Amino acid sequence: MSFATQRMSSEERRQSILNAAFPVFAKNGFHGTTTRELAWEAGVSEATLYKHFKSKEDIYEALYLAHMADETGDPELRAILSSPPSTSGLCRGVQFLIYLIAGDGEQSIPLMMTRSLLEDGRFAKLMVGGLESEGMSFFLACLDAAHQAGDLVVRLEHPQLALWFSHHLTFGFRLFHDAPEVIDYPAGRAQLIEQLLDFALRGLGLSQEAIERWRGEESQFLC
Repeated sequence: MSFATQRMSSEERRQSILNAAFPVFAKNGFHGTTTRELAWEAGVSEATLYKHFKSKEDIYEALYLAHMADETGDPELRAILSSPPSTSGLCRGVQFLIYLIAGDGEQSIPLMMTRSLLEDGRFAKLMVGGLESEGMSFFLACLDAAHQAGDLVVRLEHPQLALWFSHHLTFGFRLFHDAPEVIDYPAGRAQLIEQLLDFALRGLGLSQEAIERWRGEESQFLC
């Protein structure tokens, strides 16, 4: 890739480097990526790259921070987390998580997570740490509220595991669905995600009646 000739502000140049770095780290992993390759993909010299980032590690962490800023600032997520703990809040929170991971958005994050798990786990640890700090307390409060409302038919001994199981299940689905030659799914992505959501909600211990009631509330809201 030829070096970019257009003039950019310092912030614009920094962002362009991050944009170029995402797919490189996703493809090669942290240890398989060099600053020379990152500079080449960004269309800058290594000297320019080092003006904006101290090291490859600095770029790697900046990618995580940029992603978390995008996700935690999402208006829908903020509305969910600011609502009173309830069965509905639990369902909406899990729905947001599943749509976020399993949707047809950018592939770089799932690929970087996978690469990280195969290496030292650093990026993956940052990502799940962000999920835990942002949503775990709300998730547990919603589970308690659902229990008090009689909407749980099963209660896990370690309820925080329910969030991780939902995350792992959805992450696995995303990886397999993005490789269509592996499994010939008999339904489209949207239908599969809705089935995945129902499966996850039942796995949390919610009764089918509670799930259907929430589905009805969502339908009325959308209308």
